Amino acid sequence: MKEIVNQIMESGYRAKIMPGVWFPVRSTIVFLSSGNALVISPGPETAKILSQSEKSFSKIFVVSPNAMHYAHVEGFCNAFPDAEFFCPKATLKKIPKLASKAKPIENLEDLISTDIDIIRINGNSFLSETVFYHKMSSSLITTDLCFNMKGKMNFATRSLLKMVGAYAKIGQSMLVKLSTRDKKAYLESVAKLKNLPLARVIVGHGDIINKDKLNEFWSALGLDK
Repeated sequence: MKEIVNQIMESGYRAKIMPGVWFPVRSTIVFLSSGNALVISPGPETAKILSQSEKSFSKIFVVSPNAMHYAHVEGFCNAFPDAEFFCPKATLKKIPKLASKAKPIENLEDLISTDIDIIRINGNSFLSETVFYHKMSSSLITTDLCFNMKGKMNFATRSLLKMVGAYAKIGQSMLVKLSTRDKKAYLESVAKLKNLPLARVIVGHGDIINKDKLNEFWSALGLDK
């Protein structure tokens, strides 16, 4: 694991989106003041990495933060059978083996509220994303709400990102924009984020967005600077 900031770690991997297209993916692990751990979007190696950590946890909460990030949750829960799993309703039909174990993501709020505020991004039932605000570090943890992929990539990946309007910049995928049916509810949700004192935005795909780039982030979300 690599430290992002005090109490927040990451593990990364590459995911095949379609033939020839690969995205970097960030799994985020938050060490909570309660002695518990919050694992957001576990990757294929996250369970192994966490099991080798010197830290021990009273409980582990694992989260599928939207309806797209669930591929490695089952493997994580097999490795940590006592972990409590939370996800949006839209995810349940995609991982039926975990449906009986899953809890509504809203139920997580009372368990982590000392350290983290959870904010549902409304207006897009296809994505059904929830974001997480870590109070101590002033960090916002998002998943597919916004990309920041600027590193070296192959032609196919570069072409796809250009097509969806998120190549080599802080940008929101056209897929997210088109699937956002209730624009008013969406804007009301992201406007709440702008009221938070932010030091950084930890995205699911690409580089962390630091404070000096926040105006680009707000613009990508459709908010005025």
